[in-house]
Amino acid sequence: MLYNASVFRNEAGEVEGVFAAARDVTERKQAEHKLREQAALLDLAQDAVLFRGLDGRIIFWNRGAKDLYGWSAEQAIGKISHELLQTRFPEPLERIVAIIEETREWEGELQHTSRDGKALAVTSRWSLLRDEQGNPRAILEINRDITERKRAEEKLRSASF
Repeated sequence: MLYNASVFRNEAGEVEGVFAAARDVTERKQAEHKLREQAALLDLAQDAVLFRGLDGRIIFWNRGAKDLYGWSAEQAIGKISHELLQTRFPEPLERIVAIIEETREWEGELQHTSRDGKALAVTSRWSLLRDEQGNPRAILEINRDITERKRAEEKLRSASF
């Protein structure tokens, strides 16, 4: 329960009355607890998991993103993800946005840059979250580092010739 009380005084400063209110916040506390649990589960993922608003600003950044890219959640949240990561796309971003709006999903390879300037290759999966009315709300992005695999593939190609 959440309790609030206000004292009413007259011009002489004498107490004339008290207004008290109680509000049951059990559901809100349960919902907050559930959100904390879900965020903790996402933090267990080794892949980089981030949520971003439709404006590209990061809303959530898990431990896997911190480990891969080098920025803490506090440093990343509120930044535009594609600017922070210096994203290089396989096709124009406008085309990717059109695909995700139509199909709710997109998958491809991206080039990112970590905090220390290291070039990274990632497979990236985007899922569009819609609200109850069906309007786009946010994007879930999951990135897996494939930098070493790409280097090994390039070595094999070079050795074959």
